[in-house]
Amino acid sequence: MLYNMLKKIYVCLNTKIIGNPENKKMPIKKQKKYLNTFHNPKDEYERSYYKYKCFCKSIYYKRNWLLFVYNLGALCIYPFVYVYLVKKGRGKRRVNYFVDAVVENVPRLPNYDVIPSAIKERYKKIHEITDVNYQDAYLSSVSLKICKELRKRYFWNYYFRLITTFKLAQFNQYIQDYNPKAIVFYSCEREFSGPLQTLLCSEEGVNYESFMHGDYLYDIAFAFQKYSLYYTWDRLYNNMFDSLRCASQMIIYKPEKLKGTAKLNKEGDCSYFATYYFSDETRESVEIIYNIFRKFTELGLRCKVRPHPRFSNLDFIQKIFKDIEVENYLEYNLDDSISDTLYIIGLNTTVLSQAYFSGKKVVIDNISMKNNFRDLKEKSYIMINRPHILLSNLINSIEMEDYTKKNYKCVIKF
Repeated sequence: MLYNMLKKIYVCLNTKIIGNPENKKMPIKKQKKYLNTFHNPKDEYERSYYKYKCFCKSIYYKRNWLLFVYNLGALCIYPFVYVYLVKKGRGKRRVNYFVDAVVENVPRLPNYDVIPSAIKERYKKIHEITDVNYQDAYLSSVSLKICKELRKRYFWNYYFRLITTFKLAQFNQYIQDYNPKAIVFYSCEREFSGPLQTLLCSEEGVNYESFMHGDYLYDIAFAFQKYSLYYTWDRLYNNMFDSLRCASQMIIYKPEKLKGTAKLNKEGDCSYFATYYFSDETRESVEIIYNIFRKFTELGLRCKVRPHPRFSNLDFIQKIFKDIEVENYLEYNLDDSISDTLYIIGLNTTVLSQAYFSGKKVVIDNISMKNNFRDLKEKSYIMINRPHILLSNLINSIEMEDYTKKNYKCVIKF
């Protein structure tokens, strides 16, 4: 019960404060300058600690007070958590039951369209983790040894030690209870425990493998990561992770979502002229997009917007787009959404890549968040290097072509 309460508080703080797109972001030049202050890590303990420092510098930029709160809270609960995990692990032995891999596949972020085919081919017998539950975790010999070394080196960094201990205990449980050849988790490039989870796996004779789940921008929160094997979508990402001083062996692959899964409907068969796909929007940017789409609709051009399932403020978007369709992402498949639209618009969403590989007309928003757009090239955003249209140019082109005579039927998909 206490665990669930603390988890809710932590998630709430992260969602409302850290995950707030209105937050001031650390400038890219400052990020690079800070990253260069670190010497080469001598081992995985130091690599993990450097990653923690970079993570905090980026994520808690201008919000050090919250990091202080987390560290103080961790100071209070860490001794109890540690004793509990140690006691729970006493007498545990690695089972003889054998699976090829323990693979994460949580409903909020399903892996079916991003998991590398090489993983599915290599590991036939898989145990899926559909709900990450730290209450089942525990510490035993190797993970316990790592935690003791952390205490010796970074005693006062309680937040760092608490989160890392939970992650080590989680992987320890998977290793002891399922005896896998590999643990495959994704969406964890920012996790500062990663290098030490890789160390734990290595000492237990297990691989820790990961793969991309979306397009990424340069951020030192990714710095110093290390897996046994990491699957990326393009050489551009390999170069970016190298510049972030990551140390994983990287293999390039193309996920299902980038194999052109949307239909390339003819222009006259599209029900919508444009769809905007939100990702990291602010309240101001939502209002700017609304004003643009309102002008489109006044010209008779059918438009809709699709909120991000995790990051968008749905209530606010529905309030602003009161007379323009807000697509229900729970009811309407993303591939169908892309197929049924002539122009696919967004700032830095993976949807643009999916649309590009489906042969659709991709529009990058250079209007609603101009500073963010200017940073895209420096942050290695991959769609900047692919054929695309700028939103400002699309607006100008409407005056050159009479789209109002085209028939974009408004089909409500709720």
